[in-house]
Parts: sequence; C-alpha cells; structure tokens
Amino acid sequence: MDNVKSPINYTGGKYKLLNQLKPLFPQKIDTFVDMFCGGFNVGANVNAKKIIANDSQENLVRILKLMKNNSHINIIENIENIIEKYALSNTYKNGYQYYNTNSDSRTWRV
Repeated sequence: MDNVKSPINYTGGKYKLLNQLKPLFPQKIDTFVDMFCGGFNVGANVNAKKIIANDSQENLVRILKLMKNNSHINIIENIENIIEKYALSNTYKNGYQYYNTNSDSRTWRV
C-alpha cells in the first residue's frame, strides 16, 4: 500500500522516511501515540486501532481534528468561501498569470 502524504507541509516531516520507519513498528498496534506529530505523516500511515496525535503546537492539533471530523469536500468549500469573502488570491481558479506572478516569486507585482 502506498504511503499517504499529509496536506500539512511541516518542517521536519517524516514522509520521505516512512519506508524506513514503518518496518520498525510492530505488526499489531493497539494504540499509537504520535508524540510530536507535526504534519502527521507517520500517524497517518501507521496501522493501529487507535492513533493519538500530540504536538506542542495547539493549532496544528486543531487542524488535524478539523480534517478528521470533516470531509475534504467540506473543507475545500469552506476555504473557497473564505478566499471569496476576503477577496484573496485564488491561483487554483485564476492561475498565476492573472496576478502577474508565478509560484517561484516571493513578491507580488501590482
């Protein structure tokens, strides 16, 4: 089974190490505690009956709970509503050219 990559780009993510880490885990895990879950790449890919995500960054844990308790469609719709409400850039819809920039640029030209 392929590994699932977290949508949270977090410093120190373990996604690239998963193929080395997973063989070290027991075959049967009742409760897995991801102590410093960060982007949750390890927790999302462990075969356990129960997975507990912990991190000192409370907002990170809040985001993980939001993703657990809502469908991806609902999350995307809410994000799109916020983008529209505050007239934020929507490069997915309009492309980078619309904003006279590109994904490599760190500045916006107005």
